[in-house]
Amino acid sequence: MSHTRYAAYYCKDLRPSIALVTGGRSGIGKAIAEKIATFPFIDNVLLVSRTIQPDDVASNPKLVAVPADVASEEGRKAIVQQVETLSNSKSKPLRFLVHSAGTIDPIKPILDVTPEELSQSLLVNVQGPILLSTALYPYMTDQTTAGRI
Repeated sequence: MSHTRYAAYYCKDLRPSIALVTGGRSGIGKAIAEKIATFPFIDNVLLVSRTIQPDDVASNPKLVAVPADVASEEGRKAIVQQVETLSNSKSKPLRFLVHSAGTIDPIKPILDVTPEELSQSLLVNVQGPILLSTALYPYMTDQTTAGRI
């Protein structure tokens, strides 16, 4: 589906909404967040990264920096708290959740990867996004157009 048709489809529900992009400080995550911010029904796009700062998003008033680690329980709680604040207790739905954060470390032969390195990679790339998705699920439901992950 083209961007124009996709945006038109989602414009059927014009209620103000929010979006969240992990790995949003740079690269693909930031590009996706900036594109979502152009949708007229999106009030805010939360950009999550361990190292993001308000200056990283100062050029666009719709973008909100959320310094948090998706791989940690504390980080996920901070993300959910920020969504709760911007959603006004679920009256403004979370329309999009984009998981762009990830790691490719360690870059070495698989036979040399330690159990600890494998566990950390799975935590960042699999477990963290799944746990964040389930924590944010209540903010993506009970709306005319259901949120998308």
